[in-house]
Amino acid sequence: MITYKNCTEVNDDAVFEAFQGGFSDYVFKFQHTKDVFVKNFFGIEGNKREYSFIALDGDKPVGLVLGGFKVYEGIRTLRCGALCVHPDYRGSEISHRLFDLHKSTALKEGCRQMFLEVIAGNDRALRFYEKKGYEKMYDIAYYSHSNPMEFDEALPESVTVERIAMASLREFGKNSNGVHVNWQNDFDYRKLSRKPTTLVVGMKAY
Repeated sequence: MITYKNCTEVNDDAVFEAFQGGFSDYVFKFQHTKDVFVKNFFGIEGNKREYSFIALDGDKPVGLVLGGFKVYEGIRTLRCGALCVHPDYRGSEISHRLFDLHKSTALKEGCRQMFLEVIAGNDRALRFYEKKGYEKMYDIAYYSHSNPMEFDEALPESVTVERIAMASLREFGKNSNGVHVNWQNDFDYRKLSRKPTTLVVGMKAY
């Protein structure tokens, strides 16, 4: 029997296990430790345990939805930090039930919209969210160039283009106050992808 609990009712081990299982076949392999997961997902990612829910088959974590509030363009918004179901349990009602709990949280807290990011090509997720009423708002695209230094010729003399090491870029990200890159696009995961990735962002208004 599948039961659903608020993430304040379970320990970090259960939340981490649910996340690992739900994203076990994801395009990017999640390789962080539990401590890093908790620090990031309930820290800079903005998710809160009281707005997140877990699905359990007995004592086994099999699904998860993470949520946290943000303000976008002056609108109070519930952002979905992750919604996942273990591969063995997909095709059931678990994802729908988790989403219903997520949506109920948004309504209860007076949110006027919901927000999430989906990697282009994840058609199963896109179909799911479209059926739930989400609409595509914009794309975030990444591009590659065989010789980026060519851009230098088109820029003003006061601007130059220089190569930068991944370590330096990572350090810049750490010191950029107010700038947040979500986990699907952070430096560890960008290194794993050989192709440019486009994120589709959707919102749902109430």
